[in-house]
Amino acid sequence: SKNINENSLIFLLSDNDYESVISIISAFFSHSVIMLLNANIHQKSLDKLISLYKPDYILLNKNKKLKVEKFNNKSSFNNYFILETSKATKKNLNPKLFLLQSTSGSTGSPKNVRISYENLISNTNSIIKDLNIVENDVTITTLPMNYVYGLSIINTHLMSGSKIILNKHSFFEKKFWREFLFNKVNNFGGVPFTYEILNKMGLKKENFENLRYSTVAGGHLNDQTKKKIIEFYEKNNISFISMYGAAEATARMSILPGKFSKEKINSIGFPISGGEFKLLDEKNKIIDEPFVDGELIYNGKNVCMGYARNFNDLSKE
Repeated sequence: SKNINENSLIFLLSDNDYESVISIISAFFSHSVIMLLNANIHQKSLDKLISLYKPDYILLNKNKKLKVEKFNNKSSFNNYFILETSKATKKNLNPKLFLLQSTSGSTGSPKNVRISYENLISNTNSIIKDLNIVENDVTITTLPMNYVYGLSIINTHLMSGSKIILNKHSFFEKKFWREFLFNKVNNFGGVPFTYEILNKMGLKKENFENLRYSTVAGGHLNDQTKKKIIEFYEKNNISFISMYGAAEATARMSILPGKFSKEKINSIGFPISGGEFKLLDEKNKIIDEPFVDGELIYNGKNVCMGYARNFNDLSKE
């Protein structure tokens, strides 16, 4: 953070590594705005984002073969370069704004969600409370950091003072399971595809002996696979927790506790602590009867500040 001026706009080409985690924390304490990008972003996509947002700094791994014109190598941090623009563009950054994340999860999309410090802290604290994340918990990264769900798992464990195993390996690799078992990982998060892989690999009791719970979000997991996972978890005293979220809500909006996972297999569950759901009809009246379609409305302090498509949007309330 000593190499970054306060109130700057930072691009981080993030990965599940120490440098990326420290970079996010540094941005937080330097009152800067940070955009999380995939470490494998294409050159054209990066060039487009630079032209639209005019970042002051770009943080990236030294091994990346990307050409970044009009940026100078100011310093380095472990395996990362800290590049500083040689032609700064004056930006009026909203002091409440902290994080910019893509709505689609794809790399290089110019449309980003504007997440405030309050959004991030509120959502993080709600999830910690609802999942009962404590200091002696141990998680492992299974999702990209630039994906809201992946970052949320990191943030909740950072805030709890618990252990995070920074992992880049897939479930198919022996290195993953060595790390998983050696570090006695007791929770992880996954998307539906994560559980499809685990199911195809075969659920082995010895691989999950330390697991307390795991969460699923990011789409619908088919019932057959979900039932198989739930039944395996029940036999081994593990909670399977479904969650529902969106980038626009910082990360997560609802939770279905493990005790309801089989009984309410397709439910999104309850709103997270501090959040509220409403189901409205075409006349914006609340629907309070079962089996009636409507529009789901969420309210909470984790709802974002809106969208950004270029640096001019970063001053908006």
